[in-house]
Amino acid sequence: MMSALHSKLVREMTADCSVIACRFPLPCEPSQTIGEGLDTVWLYKHSDVMRYSASVNHRGDGRTQSESQS
Repeated sequence: MMSALHSKLVREMTADCSVIACRFPLPCEPSQTIGEGLDTVWLYKHSDVMRYSASVNHRGDGRTQSESQS
C-alpha cells in the first residue's frame, strides 16, 4: 500500500511539498524520524521521495520491477 502511495507522490508532489506519515513509513529514507514504535512519525520532503524514485525502476502501479516479477 505505501509503495502505491509513493508512486502517487512521485507523480503529484511539488518541490515545496512535504509529507508526514504515521504508523507506516514510505519505502524511501525520511528527512526526519520522530518517536518510536507505534508512535513513530516520518517526515518526507520532496527530495527524499524523488531520490528514492530515481533509484528504482517503477512500473507505474506502485511496485518496483523486482516486486512485479514475484
